[in-house]
Amino acid sequence: HSADRSSASPHNPGIFCCCVKAIFSGSTCFISVAVAAACVIIFPSHWFWSLYFISCTFCTYCLDEMPALQSLSEEYKDEGFQVVGIVSDVAKSDDETVQDIIDATGTEYMHIIPSSDLRTGFLKNVQSVPTTFFVDSNGKQIGDPYLGAKDQDAWAKIIEEMLRTVQENNKAGE
Repeated sequence: HSADRSSASPHNPGIFCCCVKAIFSGSTCFISVAVAAACVIIFPSHWFWSLYFISCTFCTYCLDEMPALQSLSEEYKDEGFQVVGIVSDVAKSDDETVQDIIDATGTEYMHIIPSSDLRTGFLKNVQSVPTTFFVDSNGKQIGDPYLGAKDQDAWAKIIEEMLRTVQENNKAGE
């Protein structure tokens, strides 16, 4: 299905081709993407922070990690947390490989197909997959990127640490 951003719903999975159009297994989420020196992706205000998971379709470690990230996205959603996948090696929104992976891994979080600007800008600096990083609601990266796969327990510990950081930053900004 092709759709524009006007049919948004933040609770349904989808595949987004940044700044162009999207393919969805459900309906879409409002998304605003600006690509400059870095990638800034801003979602609805109820998302306070996000985990960005950069993967590629041939990475078995990435695929193995996706169900754990799905579980964690559900576990921490009431904390304003979301997981966003960026599929770094797919360039076309009509590539069915991404949907096949979503179906096989049971993931419901958003998956972004990067625009050429995102691939030649921000993603060209990504040296390995999976690479994971956290971003606050202002588009600022929290902490350092994480390289390599982790199991669900390891990610839960990291997410708890990031949650404390986000909460402290929110209190400081009040």
